[in-house]
Amino acid sequence: MNKTLVIYNMVPDTTKYYMVPSDHEDINLIKGAHGVFINVIDPTPEQQIGIDYINDASSSNEEYCKNVADVGKLIQYEVDELSLLDTPVDGVVVASFYM
Repeated sequence: MNKTLVIYNMVPDTTKYYMVPSDHEDINLIKGAHGVFINVIDPTPEQQIGIDYINDASSSNEEYCKNVADVGKLIQYEVDELSLLDTPVDGVVVASFYM
């Protein structure tokens, strides 16, 4: 199965890595967030939707989420840094949230 690596930087606290199936139902939302740096640039409407999705889907807490239906959708795909060495990917999405 093809995978897309999603790198979500929450600066300065942490970086999370997700290996999401490239045929995931929300992959286009995720790809829309590529290159977004929240609190640094003003995202386009498409980018804002994508970053909101990643933020909600990578969270286990509904309190700060915009769409509760998306909460936790990416958690099952989270991987540690070392596993990145052995897993081929066919795409990379990098998004950041500067706190």
